[in-house]
Parts: sequence; structure tokens; C-alpha cells
Amino acid sequence: MSAADVYSLAPYLVLGSALLVLMMTVTFTRSHRVAMWITVARITAALFTAAWVSDAPQRTILHLLQMDGFAAYFNILFLLAAGVTSLLAYHYLQGRRGELEEFYLLVVTATLGAMVMAAASHFATFVLGLEILSISLYALVAYTEEEHPPLEAALKYLVLSAVASIMVLFGMALIYNATGSMSFDAISSPANARLEIHLRVGQALMFTGLAIVLIGSFPAPLIDSVSTLVADFNR
Repeated sequence: MSAADVYSLAPYLVLGSALLVLMMTVTFTRSHRVAMWITVARITAALFTAAWVSDAPQRTILHLLQMDGFAAYFNILFLLAAGVTSLLAYHYLQGRRGELEEFYLLVVTATLGAMVMAAASHFATFVLGLEILSISLYALVAYTEEEHPPLEAALKYLVLSAVASIMVLFGMALIYNATGSMSFDAISSPANARLEIHLRVGQALMFTGLAIVLIGSFPAPLIDSVSTLVADFNR
């Protein structure tokens, strides 16, 4: 790995260091305010770093990550969303019982997984980013609540996400069987015309699995509101 590769990976390194700093801080001192400000500061540093390296030439790192304008755009978007979420979560969590500092660890971890997915150019890094994101969301869905812990919602999302992961992995296996490669650059067409059906079914399974993961993570009140709006419109 060259110095230019490390330069392109700077936003990931800055955000990854936030996990280490947060874990060390939570180990020695329990402070909701300190955890929040460390998270916001590190996310802001990663955001400026992502903007700084966005003009760098397109690079493929170890055939696993594609650092280009697409990845830079979504990295900035994810970091902005994580920073706003951390600021709003402070007032939401303040005064609640339980350990609050771990919430910010989960937010940073989920953001890192989303950023890995955005830059993935290989099935291995794509699955790694997806699982980092999904596992963090399991805990975030079930995070502390005063009277009614949302454990049922977290369990349902866990089951949905497990099914989705199986579909994604099986779809990848079919695509690999059809193309002989796990790199995104080589999966647009099958190696043999007879394997075209394997490629199309694999792509369908992957897209369906990803849709389940994304839809399953939507807040229930949002889904209920959309359902109500659709029902009212149909009337």
C-alpha cells in the first residue's frame, strides 16, 4: 500500500480512531457529554478530511476499495448524517437511565460500515461493510427506552437482516458462478451464455436482500405515517 492509498483512506482512519478514543474514554470515565463531544469532534474531523481528499485522483486500493467521486459524495453524506444524529441524540438521551455513552460508539461504527459499502469494489468489502452497518443497527434499534424497551423491534430486524444477508450471500455465489469473479468490474456479463440465468437471479437476490436491510431499518412511526398517507390518498 502506497502513501497515496493511505491519503485516500484518511477519512476511514480518522473515523476508526474515533472508535478507539471513545472506547478508552468510556473505560476510564463515564460522561455522556464528553462522549458526545468526542464523537462530534471526530466526525467533524473525518468530514473535513473527506472533503479534502475528494479531489484526489481515482484510486483502486488492493482491488477492494474504489476511491472516487461517488465514494467521496456518500462519505460526506454519511458523516453529515452521523454528526447531526449525535447532536440530536444528546438531548434525546439526556436524563434517561442506563449506559448512554455506547450509543455514540454504535453511531460511529454504523457510519464506518456505510462508508466501506460506498467505496466497495469487491464482494468481500461490500459484505464486510454491510455486516458492520447491520450489527450496529441491531443495537441502535433496541437502545435504551424509559418504559417500553424496543426489544421486539430489534429482534424482528435481526431476523429480517439475517434473511437478507443469506439472500445477498447466495446471490453473490450465483454471480461468482456465472462470472468467475467477485470484483464489481467483472460481474456485468457472464463468462458463458448458458449461465446468464445465474447472473440475473443472483443480481435479483442481492437487490432484494439489500432492500430488506434498508426497509427494515426504517423507524416504525415513519412507515406508519407513510401507510396512513397512502390510505388517505386512496380514499
